[in-house]
Amino acid sequence: MFLLAVPLYAGVFVVMSLLCFAAFMAVPRLRRHAVAALVAPVAFGGCAAVGFVSWILVCAFLLNIELRPIAGVRGFLEGLAFFVAPGVLGSAVAVWGMNKVIGVWTSLPLAPSWKERTSAAEAAIGETT
Repeated sequence: MFLLAVPLYAGVFVVMSLLCFAAFMAVPRLRRHAVAALVAPVAFGGCAAVGFVSWILVCAFLLNIELRPIAGVRGFLEGLAFFVAPGVLGSAVAVWGMNKVIGVWTSLPLAPSWKERTSAAEAAIGETT
């Protein structure tokens, strides 16, 4: 059952990620945010799952709290605090990191043009045109 649930859970976020990426690429003003739209849903799903599973493990093994089904206001607040909060935080960190990587990648100097290379070679040899 677990092996079937993981691809289904992850598949929803992957499909949502691809749809968001396609939508952002289709709108010219939003193209610069397309990579963030690709990363954010998958990061949310992964971080939310890790946050909620870790809360369950902490309750069961460290705090010895008997867990009940999520229902009512208490269940809503638990879900908000231990599923949505880690998902949003993880997604924000992933988008921030991706923007830093893209910023470093796009700020790298480009290879010198043919004219710059030939003029540098001519200057080193001592020839002028």
